[in-house]
Amino acid sequence: MRFDINDTGRGIELSVLDSLFNPVTQTDDAANRLISGTGLGLTLIKRLTEMHKGAVTVGAEYGKGSTFSVWIPSQTS
Repeated sequence: MRFDINDTGRGIELSVLDSLFNPVTQTDDAANRLISGTGLGLTLIKRLTEMHKGAVTVGAEYGKGSTFSVWIPSQTS
């Protein structure tokens, strides 16, 4: 099973992609002043997906948006 989520927002700078899945990380404090949250969403998704032997990847182009992909293998007996 694979899900691709396209975000057409401003995108993510390549320099912060490595830290994107760390807990409580916001990549741009000035731009996110009005956005509240714990910063745990991507971390939880990644950990839950990996528990099911899957993977989460992200591709981004700053100024154009981002694509998050979640892949979970099918369960076979």
